Amino acid sequence: MDFVGGAGLKGSVLVIGWEDAFSDRIMDHSIRLAKRRGYSILAVNLMALEGRWRRKKAPDAGQMEAFRLASSLASEVFRNKAQAEDVDIRFDHAAGRLDEVAREIIDREGNIDLILLEPGYLGIEEGARSVPAYMFS
Repeated sequence: MDFVGGAGLKGSVLVIGWEDAFSDRIMDHSIRLAKRRGYSILAVNLMALEGRWRRKKAPDAGQMEAFRLASSLASEVFRNKAQAEDVDIRFDHAAGRLDEVAREIIDREGNIDLILLEPGYLGIEEGARSVPAYMFS
């Protein structure tokens, strides 16, 4: 199925979850946006390394597999919500620095028009009223 993004491009929204979860806020917002603009969604569970968000060293294979399994529950909820709205969604898992992982995905995919982050990446854990959105050029 071809999707035409809001800027007239075949596009996707990259949604970066908070560790192994996606909040209701980011799931609902990204699905509404994708449906309105004709985007598909690439949802990524990110095991953030460095910075103020979590661990300092890369996970071993066992830790990454446990992370994938824990992420699968959140992914299933997101998938069901997106499918109920006829929005195409795919999932991925990554470990690394937020900016480096986002750039790698953008370069690999070639069709990411917008990035949505969980508010926790801006240090807002509770009571977030919006979802941070970014464009890479």
